Amino acid sequence: MKLKLLHIISFGGLSNYEIRLYDGVNVLHGANESGKSSAAMFIKFVFYGLSAKSPKNGEPSERARYINRLTGQAAGYILLETDEGIEYRLERAILTSDDGPARERVRIINRVTGESLTGQNPGEYFFGISEDVFMNTCFVGQNALIRPDAGSVGTAVENLLTSADENVDIKKAVRTIDNVRREICHKNGSGGELGELREKRAALAEEIRTSSGTSSEILRVSNSLNEIRRRIAELWEDKRRCDGIFQALDIVMLKRRIDSAETAEKNIGALRDTLAALDESPLGGNFAETLEEAERDIRAYAEACETYGQDGTRDVFPDPDPADTPAVLPADSLPEPVAEAQRLDLSAHNQFTASMVLFLAGLFGLGATMLLYWLNNDSYLIPLVMTLGFVTLGGVFLIRNTRTSAALIRLLEEWDAASIDELEQLCSALPADDPADEEPEDPDDFRSSDPVLTQAKQKFDNAVAKTDELCAAAGIEPKEDIFATLELLRTMAADIRKDREAMLTKLSHLTGKLEALNEQLTGVDRVNAEYEYLEAVKLPWGQAASSLNPEGIKNLVREREFTNSALKSAEKRQHELETQLAALGSPAHNPDEAATALDELDRRIEELSLRHEACELAKSALTQAGENMRSGILPKIAENASILLSGATSGSHESLTLDGSFNAGCSTETDVLPGEYLSRGTSDLAYLSLRIALAEEIFKNELPFMIFDESFAHIDTARIEAIVSLMIEGQYLILTCRSDEALAAEAGGAARLEI
Repeated sequence: MKLKLLHIISFGGLSNYEIRLYDGVNVLHGANESGKSSAAMFIKFVFYGLSAKSPKNGEPSERARYINRLTGQAAGYILLETDEGIEYRLERAILTSDDGPARERVRIINRVTGESLTGQNPGEYFFGISEDVFMNTCFVGQNALIRPDAGSVGTAVENLLTSADENVDIKKAVRTIDNVRREICHKNGSGGELGELREKRAALAEEIRTSSGTSSEILRVSNSLNEIRRRIAELWEDKRRCDGIFQALDIVMLKRRIDSAETAEKNIGALRDTLAALDESPLGGNFAETLEEAERDIRAYAEACETYGQDGTRDVFPDPDPADTPAVLPADSLPEPVAEAQRLDLSAHNQFTASMVLFLAGLFGLGATMLLYWLNNDSYLIPLVMTLGFVTLGGVFLIRNTRTSAALIRLLEEWDAASIDELEQLCSALPADDPADEEPEDPDDFRSSDPVLTQAKQKFDNAVAKTDELCAAAGIEPKEDIFATLELLRTMAADIRKDREAMLTKLSHLTGKLEALNEQLTGVDRVNAEYEYLEAVKLPWGQAASSLNPEGIKNLVREREFTNSALKSAEKRQHELETQLAALGSPAHNPDEAATALDELDRRIEELSLRHEACELAKSALTQAGENMRSGILPKIAENASILLSGATSGSHESLTLDGSFNAGCSTETDVLPGEYLSRGTSDLAYLSLRIALAEEIFKNELPFMIFDESFAHIDTARIEAIVSLMIEGQYLILTCRSDEALAAEAGGAARLEI
């Protein structure tokens, strides 16, 4: 495994600090208190966390030492690559607060697949070992070179192989375990703490068995009383919750009434604007009355024609075929086509201009509507209604423009003229008709001079013109049958009247609702009510109240009534049980205390029994582990360590020897030197060689990195350069404050990093 990046967000005295590491040996050089040890402990923190326990020597705990005092946290991540070439990101953070326990988060992210794992220590996930084994194998700290009691390297190796702690003497541990076993229980099964507890339990069980029946009754009543007290506490908590929600609900309901009043005012204004726009449009106001008047005149003319035996339909739908139109008109009618053409042209121009202005106003209204809707303003209905009115009127004027333009074109086609000027020239060139050439009036002609029929005909013509105007305003095409057109307009008028009546009904309902709300809000400070609402919904009870609908409020009322009733019954039951318990009096022995003491004795006896068995198993396991290590593992470690030691000393110490009793020594060309005759630097070098060889032996599947914190202090620079050049397998981090040591390691092929 290789570490690629240390990203320290906050740890010890380091904040927002990043260290990029390389394969092989990395030398982190810096002055004292520069943060080297903090960087090393950061690696341990990410893999195993920080202990919150303080050492027995009175020093502060790891958390107290390395949680940043300014930020109140220890956090960061590490990027690493396994031996299989898979990259991972390891994240860990510890957050502290004054009013609660510390919170810790840890996550392992596979950067290839994106999979994430939380809640597990990365050290145990990748290496399968505990924190103690890791710290005593791969982490060589500033105090790691202190020897165990026996004072020999061999003993340290034995201790590491059997207990994962170089400073624990296995032989001494075996003796300690045996002493603990005897304190628990002697070999014959009697004596010791376990025997005493068994005798005490037998006496207490007999005492409980011989207690009077009153004790059982007292125990039963006491249990019932404790249960009812627990129930009362729960009911009081429910009552406080219900009361709190109802108190917040009053504030929420007041805010809802204020909002309803404001919404009603806005809707009333929008409805009034809609009605006003409808009344001002051609389809509003007197649309129905005008239609009824036109229908009366048309039907009156039809009845008059029937009375006079005339066919009135000829004038209702005249034949538009130009072939039936005389080529020459009387002289007194010559100016009329020109005047009619000019009138139609002016009307078409005015109608087109009005439609464009209304469409442009509708476009601006649509923009205002979208802006208000985006701002969550309920008044967006007002410009929306106005926009619909503008677009409707624009459509009406555009339809009328189309009709007027079509009439002008028909008039020009009748006179075979391309423009109004050409029409005027044609009319001025026509000769005047001689009155003598006029045909005598047919007494049976449809256009009788009878004043009743003439008056009905005039009203009929006006009614047809009004009907055409109403069709144009409604945007519909007149039917060939005038009565079918009237029926279509009458249906539209009924729909408009129904919509208007519905809007008036809704307006009346909203007006009444607003009056009732304003009466309820009389004397209410709306600004203060808004502030109280905002403060209330910040709290859990206020949030619960704001989420209630009418059905939820009913359920809450029922819950409060049930809680109050249950609380009253429970308090009554509590009083009855307290009276009953007082009448029973005090027994000679407290049943609760006796039963609790018996349970505690059983638990302690079981615990001591397990510890006794564990001591036996641990003693046997330690003995067997030592024997296995002597016969198999130790020679391999000594052989691998000898390669490093020989290379680092340029062959002056050819190999490292360990005998069956773990006595260590270094062999030279002429002699074998026991460990106690080695210099401090050579002894440390031999120890580090054994430490590296031990790690390679223990971690065969995933070779971890190794950290050396000021571990080369007593080794000369030549040997440092030599041993660094031999550290080619795995990744090593050497932390030092000595420049010569950093230079020597760099000369041996290490990457130098300044901190």
